[in-house]
Amino acid sequence: MVVVNWLIKNIFTQSAIIMGLIALLGLTAAKKDFNTILQGFLKVVIGWAVYQIGISAFTSNMNPLMNMMSKAFNAPSREIGFYWENNFAYIYGPVIILGFLLHLLIERFIVPEKWRYVFLGGGHFLLREAILTTCLVSMLWGVEQAWLVILISTILSAIQFTVQPAVISPFIRKLRGDDLMGFAHQSSIACLVTSVVVSKVGNPEKSSEDVKFPKAFGFMRDFNCTTTVIMALLMIAMTIIIGPAKSAEIQGTSLNPFIACVMTAVNLSAAMAVLFYGMRMFIAEILPAFVGFADRIVPGARPAMDVPTIFGFGQNAVLFGIVSSTITHIIWMLIINALGIGLIMAPNASLFMSGAGCAVFGNKFGGRRGAIIGGIICGTMMAWGHVLAQYLGGDIYWANARIGYGAEAEDLVVLWPLYWLLGKLANLLGLGA
Repeated sequence: MVVVNWLIKNIFTQSAIIMGLIALLGLTAAKKDFNTILQGFLKVVIGWAVYQIGISAFTSNMNPLMNMMSKAFNAPSREIGFYWENNFAYIYGPVIILGFLLHLLIERFIVPEKWRYVFLGGGHFLLREAILTTCLVSMLWGVEQAWLVILISTILSAIQFTVQPAVISPFIRKLRGDDLMGFAHQSSIACLVTSVVVSKVGNPEKSSEDVKFPKAFGFMRDFNCTTTVIMALLMIAMTIIIGPAKSAEIQGTSLNPFIACVMTAVNLSAAMAVLFYGMRMFIAEILPAFVGFADRIVPGARPAMDVPTIFGFGQNAVLFGIVSSTITHIIWMLIINALGIGLIMAPNASLFMSGAGCAVFGNKFGGRRGAIIGGIICGTMMAWGHVLAQYLGGDIYWANARIGYGAEAEDLVVLWPLYWLLGKLANLLGLGA
């Protein structure tokens, strides 16, 4: 058990190492020489590490806006605690390993080759799913035996890893124009809904990428410049609403709060540039390595990757999605909180990532109108997913939201009712307390 705990703590929670090991196995299975194997391993690890640095910087620079919006709109802010991490690691650790291994077995022996995808959304998604399912099983279902919690959580995790990329696969193939890579992100259901809806009401011939900006706004053609401007305007608006003094306090800065807003926007744009560079480097190495992995271990499988891998298929769409998802979520947040229907927060980092992903799918199947609708669908599903989870989950929702795992995903709209129904069934079968 000591060895298992060491592996969990030092290997299986380190997403860069996980990705590197996938490349190592693939290149070894393909019988590449030692230098090629070592180079491929290191480049995948470095590329993923650069990507993670970008994600971390993106999140840290997004948090001030999230807290400012919470203050401006009297909404709860997300405080990430460590209750579950400190007290239940002995449960969710095995779930991370066993869930992923079971996922590979399901792909290898049950799933038809056309639908085979290995979930590589990142180690943080493995951790998120492990904690989410463990939390649900042990609190919502009333299951107290550790071995049973691990067993059920492992099965739920493996099923989601397997089903989620397969369901969205017809649309990701059309988006990419090939079948080299799948999609592994908690916005998959929102992207699926977006793709179906905008194909009926949008016009793919009028792409967001064809938008012509006036000469005075020519800088808007540059993704990094546009991100900086949008972020700065949002933060300056929030600073005006809550007051410069409170803004400076939230940002933790001695600078003029308006200058700090601009610098935070610049840093966020820089973080996204780092994120994209790391992702490009990672993809360039993982795809060739994954061929060997798939041929020998899970024949015919493709890697299912995180949402930033699709941003390059619609950079203007990304911006449309960020804006429309954020505005939509704010509107729903004000309505829901004011009417007392629920109490939801503003998960800006998730709105940016998920809203952008939905908009890229929306633009592919419905043009610029589809991109905007995609953001609206994302913001709507995220808001009402919270409400639904609060009604079905009760205390478990707040415990889960508190640690920040799963409480912001549009997939909640489907997962929470499903888990709730399974939990009721488990109780009827005598598995619960």
